[in-house]
Amino acid sequence: MKNASSPLRPPSVLAIAYAPPHVRVRLAWLLALDQRLSDVLGRASEPMIAQLRLSWWRDALNAAPEKWPKGEPLFAELAAIGADDVLISASLSLVDAFEILALSAESQERATAQMQRISALCKAFSDWIGDRERNVAHVDQIARWWLNPESAMPKPVSRVLRSLSILAFAEKLDDGKSRSSPLRLNWHALTGR
Repeated sequence: MKNASSPLRPPSVLAIAYAPPHVRVRLAWLLALDQRLSDVLGRASEPMIAQLRLSWWRDALNAAPEKWPKGEPLFAELAAIGADDVLISASLSLVDAFEILALSAESQERATAQMQRISALCKAFSDWIGDRERNVAHVDQIARWWLNPESAMPKPVSRVLRSLSILAFAEKLDDGKSRSSPLRLNWHALTGR
């Protein structure tokens, strides 16, 4: 999927490349939405402005496809790929998580919002790849590692789940939770270690 709204960050592009082919377009859209919602928070001068913008996203995502905003590139892309229940549910969970992040200064609420965000991404990915029963323990292990700097990275990460571990690894690099370099991220992408 060529993202018409804004280019995805390099770790997201890498994660998409490692996703199973039938998952890539939907994962790309979900990551583009995650990035857009993060940008809403970063650009809003006041929490209430961010909340209004996030409410717009919630209302638009809850609307019937024929009522989606015509001028918003992400909705044009969503119409082109076709929204499924998993994608819409994950998208609404992302909006809810970012709304908590916009309005709360309390660290426990912010941690809960991050958990909701990561859970939405992991659950959607897991649902799309199928064989949920076999992969659920590994997805949960990646999610725990993503959320907790004290948790050990699952090793090795299977090729089918590597997209999630790449996203977790990259976010830990951005947050300073890992002393590993971007080269280490690329090594992980190649080997799962």
